[in-house]
Amino acid sequence: MAANNQELQNLVNYGLVKAHVAMGLIFFIIVALMGFLYSLQLDGIYPFPGIEFLSPGRVRMIHTAGAAYGFLVNMFTGLLYWAVPRFTGYRILSDALGWFMFIALQVAVLITVVAILFLGMADSVEWGETPWWLDPIIVFWLLLHLIQFGAPLFKASQRGPLYVTGWYLAAMLVWTPLVVFMGNLFQDSGP
Repeated sequence: MAANNQELQNLVNYGLVKAHVAMGLIFFIIVALMGFLYSLQLDGIYPFPGIEFLSPGRVRMIHTAGAAYGFLVNMFTGLLYWAVPRFTGYRILSDALGWFMFIALQVAVLITVVAILFLGMADSVEWGETPWWLDPIIVFWLLLHLIQFGAPLFKASQRGPLYVTGWYLAAMLVWTPLVVFMGNLFQDSGP
């Protein structure tokens, strides 16, 4: 299906793309700063000794959780909002759902930061430090992600065979919520 530039412009919600990329870049700066602060303790010059909520362990968790959910998820979601409609020839399921998901993601990252820094609440899963009670919300968000981007992929598959990229995207949309769910539900709690 050949589409002209105007048709492609109408398929993509550039507001959602820009919002996710902007937040991804903001979180990139924050997680880089947290990584730098954490690295200072390796040289014995950590600037916040004795301040519990800024302890190196908590700062490291903000670095990894922020990189995972704040930076990577925002950037990848922005990419999906740009690529999936262009790839399939169909708009995402709902712009309103997209904005709800955008706000929900930013709130989940903020809650994670507050819970880790100020409440000392975190899971013992590397790159999955979000508090246990936030994990079901993240899985629900990922299921909304599946619905939002799965709808245009499904429509495109009804029109004809998908390119292999479509199958990889569909697999990612199904596999990611399963991995997050199983990784947090079946984590080894130790001896």
